[in-house]
Amino acid sequence: MTAAIAYMQGGIGIRRRRGLVRRRGVQAVGQWLLAALVGAVFASMFQCMPQPPSSTATLLKGGAGEERDQPSLTPASPKRPSHAQLRAKIPKKHIVDIKTFIEDPKGTMKPFYEALARTAQGVPGSLTRISHWGDSSVAPDQITALVRNAMQRQFGDGGHGFILTAPPTKWYYHAGVRRRQDGWKNLRITHRASRDGRYGLGGVRAVGQRGAFATFATRKKSSVGNKTSRFQVYYQKGPRLGRLSLRVDGQPVKTISTRADKASDAVFTLNTSDDVHKFRIWGRSGRVNVYGVVLEREGPGVVYDNLGLTGCFGQRLLNFDAEHLKTQLAFRKTDLMVSMFGGNYLGHPYWRPKHYRRTYEKVIRHWRSARPEAACLVISPLDHGEVHEGKKRTKPRVMEMVQIQRETALANNCAFFSLFDAMGGEGTMVRWRKTRPRLAVYDMAHVSSDGARILAKLIYGALLKGFADYLEPAK
Repeated sequence: MTAAIAYMQGGIGIRRRRGLVRRRGVQAVGQWLLAALVGAVFASMFQCMPQPPSSTATLLKGGAGEERDQPSLTPASPKRPSHAQLRAKIPKKHIVDIKTFIEDPKGTMKPFYEALARTAQGVPGSLTRISHWGDSSVAPDQITALVRNAMQRQFGDGGHGFILTAPPTKWYYHAGVRRRQDGWKNLRITHRASRDGRYGLGGVRAVGQRGAFATFATRKKSSVGNKTSRFQVYYQKGPRLGRLSLRVDGQPVKTISTRADKASDAVFTLNTSDDVHKFRIWGRSGRVNVYGVVLEREGPGVVYDNLGLTGCFGQRLLNFDAEHLKTQLAFRKTDLMVSMFGGNYLGHPYWRPKHYRRTYEKVIRHWRSARPEAACLVISPLDHGEVHEGKKRTKPRVMEMVQIQRETALANNCAFFSLFDAMGGEGTMVRWRKTRPRLAVYDMAHVSSDGARILAKLIYGALLKGFADYLEPAK
């Protein structure tokens, strides 16, 4: 603009005499060049000026990926939509038979419903993330995989979510992902194996030396979860730590240095084409601490994390360092936190109701305070059977435990869903053991694959029913 004005001013003073015209023309050209030079200098100065910091502290950013050591902010809550405004309609067949509902007198499920509303309306990039902790009922990824698939078919495929680096037990599994790993030593929260309380989102920190590796690949023939467009590595930084390398589809992408002056958590994010991929991480040098990886898509869609730990008592969550767990959940941007523990307590010889109530309240408060802005849902344990005086029955302490969990959850800003009542209540495992095909296995504490389908349908239906009740009725 300055150069254009200078050029116009130079042309105004032209006279008829040739000398004056030539002189005015030379002056005009000089003024135009001077103005252009000054404009370029000022433009370069503004480009070099420091910009105000954003909400996310970026350590490394480029074409190969992004590394950050602080979480980003959550988008503002939208206005409650109506059923007519949803792109993904809610089929009545999934909620019409639901007899046991989510108990939520304080409306603590609202953050989850708001996130799901954005996803259901088709807002670009909107992902609804659910993180489900539990014991051996969750670890094999039977119930959670079925709920994940149902949610993704209804609202969009957001990817597989969080996966541990290496299985801590032979019963840990993540459906729909082909994986291989070797060279890792797992520090489990169930064993209190780490003094600093840093176990990662899934409660297991994998420690590897040079040569330790883990591969994760999606399956081409899966109806959902067969594609990935974002791969994340959750890891620890600290003194005397080494380097971690990443390959995608056999091609080297990035080598990450995990060395730092003090211990901290970080996430490396790699954006790829939305397709079937194979990811590989391995220790390049020194010791590396990896919490797990995330396979996601851009959205809109739903992501359902399986965070099951076989043999885990709920009180083991107290082994988490509070700030560490808070950081992990903030990195994950979890919208709904789900807790499903209790089965291992039912067989404990020293179980006492008063002691369990005190301990369970500490657990819920510790776990809930890590992300108070998210929704919180406590799911009761399954029915558990036993043989008493030659007859099969439900363990008496099951009903007592369900009531303690209900009262504790509702008193600590969490919703509650009694899966025990939803599956049929007292005597269910005894009846399910006799059905053909069998819905319960021999120990009357775990369910078969057919039983898992029923439980997944109950959880999925309860979530849909709560979401449908949250929406404004169509005018």
